[in-house]
Amino acid sequence: GCRYVLHVASPFPPGVPKHEDDLIVPAREGALRVLRAARDAGVERVVLTSSFAAIGYGQTPVAGEPFTEENWTNLSEKVSAYVKSKTLAERAAWDFIGREGGALGLAVVNPVGIFGPVLGPDHSTSTEFIRRLMDGEMPGLPRMVVGVVDARDVADLHL
Repeated sequence: GCRYVLHVASPFPPGVPKHEDDLIVPAREGALRVLRAARDAGVERVVLTSSFAAIGYGQTPVAGEPFTEENWTNLSEKVSAYVKSKTLAERAAWDFIGREGGALGLAVVNPVGIFGPVLGPDHSTSTEFIRRLMDGEMPGLPRMVVGVVDARDVADLHL
């Protein structure tokens, strides 16, 4: 067996889904399947890759104050299906641990936009955006702000 499990996958398509449940259901159910399997196998801890999306929208951050387990994205605000999927999946994971996790531990990381070297010809939604921008495939530079973290740093954080 293994002592630790890393759950790092969640749907993040390049476009808007036809229905938000196309993202919410697989994100939530995927996290719960991993947690159940880990608990049943006697794993000590699952490290779940969530997102800043789960904790950082619809609230006013206080300068110098870190986000804690008390911070959640406000789902009554207008947020994307991806943001909802990450928020609901993480909440479901914590609820599972509290109700039926037994001795299983859970640690969650909430990175912002993850960028780094690509391992093959298939790009993630995040890196595809940068590739299109750099290759001149976008008519202009969108007015936006995004937090960035190196994929290698996120990998180190999981360990």
